[in-house]
Amino acid sequence: MNRRELLVGVAAVLAGERGRAFGINQREPSEDHSDSVENGKSGSDPAVLPDFAFELETEALADAWAAAGITMTRRRKCTFNRGIKRLKSFPLSDPVWPCLAHLGKAGPTLGTSKINIKSPGTFDLTQVGDVTLVANTTVAASGGGYFRITGLTCSSLPPTSHAVGVFSSSPGAVADTSSEIGANNSTTGITLGIWNSAANRMAAQSGDALVPTIGGTTDWDGQYFNAVSRGNSANFQAYRNGRLVANVASLSAALPTQEMYLLAANNNGTPSGSTRALSSWFVARRNLTAAQMQELSAVLAMWHQVMSTAELDTYEAGYQPQSVTAYDAIVYGATAAGVVAARSLAREGHSVCIVGGWRDYNVSGMPGVGGLGWTDSTAPSAITGLARYLIDRTHALAGDLGWTDGTAPTEFSAVARYLGKRAKTLLKGRSDIYFEPRHFEQANRELLDPSFAGGADIPVYWSTGAVSATVADGQITGFTTRDGRTFSGKVFIDCSYEMDLAYVSGCTMTVGREKAGAGAEAANGFRGVQTTYGTRPNQAADHSGAAVNIDPWNTPGDPASGLIAGVQGVFTNGTPANGSADGKVQSMAYRLTLTTTPAYMIPFPSTPPAGYAKSKYEILLRLFAADPTLVLTDIFNIQPLAAGVFDFNTKNIMSSDFVDPTSTEYATASYARREEIIALHKSYIFGLWYLLQYDTDRRIPAAIRASALTYGLSAKHYVSPNWGDQPYFNSQIYVRSGRRIVGDDMLTAEDLNAKDGTRPRSTKTIAVAAYDMDSHAIEYRAYFDGTWKVVIEGNIYVTPTSGADKKAPIPYEYMLPKTGDPSNLLCLFGGSATNVAISEIRMEPPFWQMGQSAGVAAALAIENGDNSVKNLAANYPALRARLLGVKSLLPGETTLSLPTVN
Repeated sequence: MNRRELLVGVAAVLAGERGRAFGINQREPSEDHSDSVENGKSGSDPAVLPDFAFELETEALADAWAAAGITMTRRRKCTFNRGIKRLKSFPLSDPVWPCLAHLGKAGPTLGTSKINIKSPGTFDLTQVGDVTLVANTTVAASGGGYFRITGLTCSSLPPTSHAVGVFSSSPGAVADTSSEIGANNSTTGITLGIWNSAANRMAAQSGDALVPTIGGTTDWDGQYFNAVSRGNSANFQAYRNGRLVANVASLSAALPTQEMYLLAANNNGTPSGSTRALSSWFVARRNLTAAQMQELSAVLAMWHQVMSTAELDTYEAGYQPQSVTAYDAIVYGATAAGVVAARSLAREGHSVCIVGGWRDYNVSGMPGVGGLGWTDSTAPSAITGLARYLIDRTHALAGDLGWTDGTAPTEFSAVARYLGKRAKTLLKGRSDIYFEPRHFEQANRELLDPSFAGGADIPVYWSTGAVSATVADGQITGFTTRDGRTFSGKVFIDCSYEMDLAYVSGCTMTVGREKAGAGAEAANGFRGVQTTYGTRPNQAADHSGAAVNIDPWNTPGDPASGLIAGVQGVFTNGTPANGSADGKVQSMAYRLTLTTTPAYMIPFPSTPPAGYAKSKYEILLRLFAADPTLVLTDIFNIQPLAAGVFDFNTKNIMSSDFVDPTSTEYATASYARREEIIALHKSYIFGLWYLLQYDTDRRIPAAIRASALTYGLSAKHYVSPNWGDQPYFNSQIYVRSGRRIVGDDMLTAEDLNAKDGTRPRSTKTIAVAAYDMDSHAIEYRAYFDGTWKVVIEGNIYVTPTSGADKKAPIPYEYMLPKTGDPSNLLCLFGGSATNVAISEIRMEPPFWQMGQSAGVAAALAIENGDNSVKNLAANYPALRARLLGVKSLLPGETTLSLPTVN
């Protein structure tokens, strides 16, 4: 046998080389990249992590559960560990964990709910009277029942430095006058009533007399995180979901010797049972800062959302053993397509795991943790298979919002009922597929949890990115991650947005725009100031939609003064030539999920982010000066997802998209440089919101300022951020385009543009695209056509002439690397297609459908004995029969639609 072994390193990803970035990487069969790795690892990468171990506090809690007769499942242990580790680590300068005396969470039994998570065996709960339990969700007092936090007296807390709080999930948000946590002697004490029914406000006491009307009536609804904290002798602070609501004038006082109570109405020193239900609660021995309250609020919300729904079997970076060999197939990338691919493989009877990409820390990708709640499709009826299930399940979850009795909180009830019914009509031609990202993320988690009817036992290995792969006899045998683990399998599926596994495996790849071609491919290449393709203007637009000339010079009209920030250069017709090839990709962005509901709003900071300068937004400020009648919807595409919840997308010349060369650089950058690029994007979007809400520049229209101030981050979203990231902010940046494989056949815009009834070049359909060819801006240029102006280069928006059905088949060849590249690898997001074709295929629904087809193809390749997904192309009828013959369809799932005509 002619056997060759190839160890391929991350030339661009780790060594920083960018020679492979622009144009096609024509890797010769004998090319060796082993010089960039050492023993399967990067020789110089500082990101290699120590061996993983559960926190000691997690182990102590598991032991306490065992002593109570309950075995903590590995999934539950992972969930607890994530929260405990965060509380021990963040905020960086002053973590929450050392401040806590007691921390509680409803467990699977009332016995486990009584254990103090902070220090099991110390300050545990003692049950008094009748208390009911909703497993994994809440404990509720009734018939006079309540708890004592045994041995933890009010007087043991410093009278001028303490905090208490609860996370509530009472069905229906029933208001009452109970003290959910605390105790007093009728004169002094610490009590917290999270929703006073008489005043519709918070009631609390922290030393001096009870204050019954804290905050405004829109600040409270009896749900989620509520807390008070005292840090001096003159006042205490009231917090709602990590947001400071009020500084309450109240003197400190000597605290009583009574034990602290939970779920006891005890405003006169005599406890009695409450009707409230609580998910989590805490007592701290010192005041908590706003940053600490945000972190604690997010952890408790994460525990509630995950423990009361579906939990993952996760293995953190650095987890032993270093060699993982137990699986037939490895899915790289925890996107929704990755989840569907893994679930599809499991249904076919094969062992599979997901290995998270370089910055994955949650499953579901852009729609679940990246803010893409408004998902584009011109033909929703084209969404079939497990993709259809995901949409249906997401809307079913929106109908009851995860509450055990199906009752939505007050502020969501009307919209929730509508959302629950919407899926029935959703796929009958409407193009407004929208949902709250948190529900989509939950639907993805369920597919990986066997305790759910649609779930399977699929582990997830979080990693810090693939750095090398071993290829033998034309197939990948395994790949290694930055934290030192090697994953071996028979078939591999790259479902990441960055296509890192394909890259380190030596696939022939390309980045950016090809030279303009014929037909719809004429939209390819450098656009200059062309407006032939696209309804979007390549200039700024005023409130009426008319073009506005934004002068590009620091001193208007004076080229000697230099270009304003963001403008990358001057464009002269013909230089570069229209339609010429380059390695540039459309801009990335943070697609924010914002709310206008005060009780769930986390305001943007009122201080500027590091490096802020309003000059960075001079393009936008000059647009404001040109038309003071502009409103917020002129600069953002704002789409409603639920009552008070919105998806913010880009619009006009400067908006959510960070139009900057770093988007192109990101596609091939090292992991370290990617972190820097992400930080630049975060700084840009937080700076933009600071500009709109707080900057004093007089050019900002008053209407925009007033409207912008009504929006903030959502306390119900992104409560489990990537390690060290800010809670409530997207953990996934929007990568719209990056590396693509170059297969034996490239799907083109003309393929997608074919008219109804015609025969595709390939009839080996595995998914269906159904949207316009849509590419966002690449750069700002200065242009002179008698008047100086800033123009946007790179936008294309082409509505295919593919007929009334608006659908275009995606062939199997799209997922296949070039002959000579690994034959046991399928590539999804960056498949074999031109830049213009990718601009349509990149939409999420086709991505999910490809995940299902890739899972079935991988299963068939394994069963054929050669593990070659490449060979299946020659026997597509067998693959098609398997795809159409999927058994045990999940509720709402349909048979895949695989048209063989356009």
